[in-house]
Amino acid sequence: ANQAPVVETVVITPATGVTPSTTVDCFATVTDSDDDPVDLVYSWVLSDGTVILQEASLALTPSTVQPTDTVTCRVTASDGEETAEDEATVVVENTAPEVSLSINPETVQVDSTLTCGVEASDADLEDVTLAYAWLQNGVEVGTTDTLELTPETAAADDLIVCTATATDGFGGVTTEAGEAVVVNTAPSIGSTTIVPETPFSFETLVCE
Repeated sequence: ANQAPVVETVVITPATGVTPSTTVDCFATVTDSDDDPVDLVYSWVLSDGTVILQEASLALTPSTVQPTDTVTCRVTASDGEETAEDEATVVVENTAPEVSLSINPETVQVDSTLTCGVEASDADLEDVTLAYAWLQNGVEVGTTDTLELTPETAAADDLIVCTATATDGFGGVTTEAGEAVVVNTAPSIGSTTIVPETPFSFETLVCE
């Protein structure tokens, strides 16, 4: 009598670090005690039971899966009369946001209004929330994307740091910081006048 084939192993690679943009491959080891030719069918199944592809390799995209989803490779082996199945599953992991930051203007004076310029993106196409913190010499002085300095609150050589924290919809967090040093501003003289304008050699000159 014909014996059904046996699916010995099903392996998905990579098994960890799978994100919504990863390409996963499925490998199966099959034996048949009758030495019959065995056909393999690979089916990729999502968490809700939807079969999205019947190939050995699957390119995931953020439009098909999101973090915490499971992706299963189900292998069906057939010798023409009997069939056997086995499967392997991986869990889709979250990708933390990417953040770039700059403080403007580049030259900071005691009366500058600073802007913490942040660009944030998420490979999983999730919404990203930004939180800001300004530190002046280690003391928090602001929590928005701008900071207004005044001669009463800032001095030359003060260290200003802006920290931006980006959080995505599945708890991925990335923090980036930039810093600037307040430069010394030279005093300014509006105008000077020498009196008298046309002096004689014996006269005393006054600079007003």
